[in-house]
Amino acid sequence: MKLLSELQANCKQSLRDLSHKLGIPMSTIHDKIRKFEKNGIIKKFSAIIDGSKLGFPITAFVLVSVRPTSKKLKVSQQELTKAISKYPQVQEVYIITGEWDILVKMKGKDLAEIGDLVVSKIREMHGVDKTFTINIFETAKETSDVAV
Repeated sequence: MKLLSELQANCKQSLRDLSHKLGIPMSTIHDKIRKFEKNGIIKKFSAIIDGSKLGFPITAFVLVSVRPTSKKLKVSQQELTKAISKYPQVQEVYIITGEWDILVKMKGKDLAEIGDLVVSKIREMHGVDKTFTINIFETAKETSDVAV
């Protein structure tokens, strides 16, 4: 758990640095990291990019309701999430419980870009009943870390 915590904090640390911090041999750390990857505990190593510094300052969450249709015309939530996921502005897509069926997180260069994606693309998808968009004013915390 300590190794996972260290990797979440900074995955660019060398095996040597991790070995010194944790008091574990480098070979053991290397083996553990490979096991974490093999077992899917670590999905991938990636950079967390500040979208606002690259011209994508707008974050929005979109709730999507799936239209009840006949079995012949039915579109599954999984099919809709895959279709929504294909847009580059979309960062995360979840199937959720409650009044809404799908939650989408997206980033864009301006409200017009977000609005166009929601109105012209997502709302037009077969199976989408309605959407509700929440624009973010300020982000207090954003992380993909798991409390280990």
